[in-house]
Amino acid sequence: MNQAIRMSEIDNGDKMYWEVTDIDDFYYTYLEKYLQGVKYEKVTWHVTQANKRYLHFPDGSTAVFDLYLLDASKIGGHFIFCPYSKDCKYGTQEKTFGTKEFAFGFWPNTISNRVNIVNLMKYHQGKGVEPYLANWNGTETQLRNGEQGCKKDGSRPYYCTALIQRNGWKIPKDYPFKL
Repeated sequence: MNQAIRMSEIDNGDKMYWEVTDIDDFYYTYLEKYLQGVKYEKVTWHVTQANKRYLHFPDGSTAVFDLYLLDASKIGGHFIFCPYSKDCKYGTQEKTFGTKEFAFGFWPNTISNRVNIVNLMKYHQGKGVEPYLANWNGTETQLRNGEQGCKKDGSRPYYCTALIQRNGWKIPKDYPFKL
């Protein structure tokens, strides 16, 4: 994903300044040309999840786009990576984060008039698609605990992706889920 974004920046300028009207405009303007063999699928879910799209890759994996507009024309949100398309359950009640789905964030734009959002997304500002760290306080303890910590009894273990990244993209020996 980041390779496609970097290639797009060569043609379209810095991602911090990309302006869009919606998720489809983002995909067709900034990514389509740079992703080979990808099937782009619009997913119709209930109103609160209307912005989701699937990118199906030739290797059988899928990325779920969960992007939305910030400050009128800037886009940001989540990329949920599923190593196996059939295991993508994002948006359902089934809990598969840290085992079958892995959360990434994409908030490259500086949002100057929304300070609370800037603080929430400070580990994503100016970057591409990175392991999800929204609301993170910068400690190893919070990566493993708290609402989004990587733990079995967590309601949303989104930080599992960051925990794996910090271990050289290998599953840590003390990883809380069996894979």
